Amino acid sequence: MRLVIALPVALLATLVADTLLFLAGRYSGWSLLAVLCGLSLSPEGCIVRSAKWFYQRGRLALLFAKFIPGVNTMAPPLAEA
Repeated sequence: MRLVIALPVALLATLVADTLLFLAGRYSGWSLLAVLCGLSLSPEGCIVRSAKWFYQRGRLALLFAKFIPGVNTMAPPLAEA
């Protein structure tokens, strides 16, 4: 595997996935978050906790979301919900 090819492909895949989650959050809102948190032991708590964390930190949350497990999935839909 060549790094010159793998790195741009990985970056493109990440951008496409985040854009799709952002658009899904725009059109489905909180119901998408319910689906994403559906596997949690406490789905309502998962939604509330994620939304609270995101809204307290605002734009800074988007900057670091990729490096925090769980927030990585929830940040793009929350940015638009």
